[in-house]
Amino acid sequence: MSQLEHEAEVNMLKRSKEIVGYQQPVVIDKSTGQVVDGRHRKEADPRWPEVVKEFTPKERVLYRIHANMARRDVGRKERGAELAELALILEDEGVPRDQIARGVVNLVDFLTEKYVLSLLPSKYKAEKKREAGLRSARARAREPAEAPPTPPQPTGEGVAQPTGAAAPTPTPTPPRPPVQEKPTCPFCHMELEKILCPRCWRELFPKKVVLKA
Repeated sequence: MSQLEHEAEVNMLKRSKEIVGYQQPVVIDKSTGQVVDGRHRKEADPRWPEVVKEFTPKERVLYRIHANMARRDVGRKERGAELAELALILEDEGVPRDQIARGVVNLVDFLTEKYVLSLLPSKYKAEKKREAGLRSARARAREPAEAPPTPPQPTGEGVAQPTGAAAPTPTPTPPRPPVQEKPTCPFCHMELEKILCPRCWRELFPKKVVLKA
């Protein structure tokens, strides 16, 4: 609460007292003498009636939080100080840091855990973030690893084919028929259309016959 807001509330209480008198007594902690509820009322009029009660440290903070909740809007700075004080009390009682925010919410009841964490000191937030990170890491570890998708295999000429054990077996190319060469004359080297056996006159061509000179 800013100084202007503080002064405005004190003046409002002064005017209210003049019209309807004293409303809601100031609550005093018996063991410490501190004002638990009614600090602005006491400032508006030091003679404002008081009620003395016994509180434990935790009860004192909770009483102040719940009393203010019903009457006025509390600024983030003031509310953060109250929640930090309550968090320290819970920590002294042995509550683990990662459970402090949830413990505050259970005691205050009308605040969300997200809002409480936004106002608590960083040491409580760090524990909460670390716990969330561990849960996320465990969840990822339990997830089955997905195999990477197989990229499409290019086809066509000029594309390098894979080698090794995973390479596909190449399709054998059928052998080409041998080219039959025409015999030539050993003297003039002219291609001969036919070769006849000089004894039986059978055609020997297209079989290749080597003629000796």
